Amino acid sequence: MTTSPPDNEELQPPYLQGFVMILPDGIPIPDEATWTFETDELEPLLDDVHFAPTASSRAPIPSDGVGHNFVSLRFWQVDDESESPFGTDFRHLSKAFDRVHPSEDRNAALESSDAAYTADLDRHRTVVEAVTFVASTEDLIATATKPDPLTRCLDVLFEFHRAYRVAAKTPTEELTYSQLFPLVLTFRRALDGDGVRPNGIMHLASDNVRFGALTEHIGNVDFELVAVQLSRLRMGDPVMSFVERRVDARHELSVKGDFGGAIVQLAIACEVILDGLLGMVLWEGGVSDADAAVTFSADLTPRLKNEYAPRLGGNWALNTGILASWFDNVAGMRNRVVHGGYRPTGAEARRANESVDALAKSISDRLSKNFKDYPKTAWLFLGKQGFEDRNCFTRRVREWIKAQPPNAVLDWLREYSEWRDKVNAQVQMRRRNTP
Repeated sequence: MTTSPPDNEELQPPYLQGFVMILPDGIPIPDEATWTFETDELEPLLDDVHFAPTASSRAPIPSDGVGHNFVSLRFWQVDDESESPFGTDFRHLSKAFDRVHPSEDRNAALESSDAAYTADLDRHRTVVEAVTFVASTEDLIATATKPDPLTRCLDVLFEFHRAYRVAAKTPTEELTYSQLFPLVLTFRRALDGDGVRPNGIMHLASDNVRFGALTEHIGNVDFELVAVQLSRLRMGDPVMSFVERRVDARHELSVKGDFGGAIVQLAIACEVILDGLLGMVLWEGGVSDADAAVTFSADLTPRLKNEYAPRLGGNWALNTGILASWFDNVAGMRNRVVHGGYRPTGAEARRANESVDALAKSISDRLSKNFKDYPKTAWLFLGKQGFEDRNCFTRRVREWIKAQPPNAVLDWLREYSEWRDKVNAQVQMRRRNTP
């Protein structure tokens, strides 16, 4: 045990390290409710020490004499004095309507409606005070066997929030590192003292700094490109579906911090692109819908082993070739998440993302080398930029695409979609009639 030093002296370990952080949304638990979790980390300095969750608590937590580190969480409910999201949205909606239909009478009606819809509501935000034990200055840095104090506190907070979500009566999004406000206030406290020493502000390694939509970004989106992408999506273009799933995965990974959700989206993206790749080369290669239905009636793994290499070349083995990284880091991890409830780490999700990048690059590389046999498929997958990146935008490619009629890409997709619908119908029939 230590004695608190004078206020003008720096507090040295051992001490309690505290973090104060605000949650994205208020959670309706009692104000100043405290929850303490003993970790698996042995801490000799806490042997036979009876400690309380907070300095002012009179009831120490029972101890068996073996010291372990701990995390104590205390929840503070603070009044939310900001305008409610509903009120903000309705006010902006009214402003837009004023521009669309600037009528004085209508404005007066909207003002009265605005007052009715933005009545003050008592709302709260939840702030968490997390405290853990620091035995020495070395404990401030994470090692292979011990987390740093903030990580220890966050792990416990996330675990608590998981249990809260299960018990909550309303749908609640999982709390993740990426969703936390990036500034955390810190303090230190002596083990036997009530007073705290402010210890500065920590900035999380997070991109969760949101100011809303910035006016300077208006007009940054290529409207014509959006129109083209919309047409391709509506026609069932597998390339656009792949890109859309990649956007979903990026959102899960970077914004929500849902690593399991990211891996599931990445797995869907890969199956979409692998399925679409085979479908398009069969279609462009003149394979009948009946024969294609036989191919697509087989499971994914046999198709990967038997159908791709003969048409596109390269090594498509699941253990050594183009698909090896996908098979281990994406497909295998997806199965653990979906079938076993496994919760992947951020590193595993990022590794899966890198594997998808590698798979997409390998597919594009193979198609650029097979342009002669599958020019339409290659152009749909790579586009001009993809050929240029590989130094393959040759005279032959330029002349070929120049000779195509206007909107040729949409015509190809329309033809492929009609062909694929026939294939899928026959696949469904074959599976229904299979004993």
